[in-house]
Amino acid sequence: MKYAFLALAVAVVLVIGFLMMKKIDTALESNERKICQTTRNSSLRVAFESPDTVQEMIPLFERLSEKYPECEIYLFTATPDEIRDSLTNHQADIGFLTTGDISDGYENLNTYVFRAEKGSLLCPVCRLPIEPLNPGKASCTAIWTKNNVSIYVHALSELLASSFNNKE
Repeated sequence: MKYAFLALAVAVVLVIGFLMMKKIDTALESNERKICQTTRNSSLRVAFESPDTVQEMIPLFERLSEKYPECEIYLFTATPDEIRDSLTNHQADIGFLTTGDISDGYENLNTYVFRAEKGSLLCPVCRLPIEPLNPGKASCTAIWTKNNVSIYVHALSELLASSFNNKE
């Protein structure tokens, strides 16, 4: 009788523990979704095909940060196809391409074409600048999804238009 009571008590504790863990898992998943949504709404994820385009965008990012200090800006590089996929999968908010033809697969994206100065890169290992062989302007295309309602994407697209509108 003593062992039966002990086995019953252990079974009850296991069931209560299982139910508590289930509730804790549900609460943690809910919090994780809320954190992801908050982070997505308070950040700007920018994809670049070429790192030399970043140099030209720094003043725009500074102006955006002054206007929206709560916005966190994340920069990363990728191929044009990876940038397009990351935009459609909501992993990036806006992308910058330096390739010429963007006709196939870009129907659901807004585009803004501008000419940017070719910037120098800084080699992180030796801290030496890498200068372009052909200095001057290069054609760049900013792309973002048509249904993107982020205020940061809208503000950055306006900054692009005002900054590069008359620079030819």
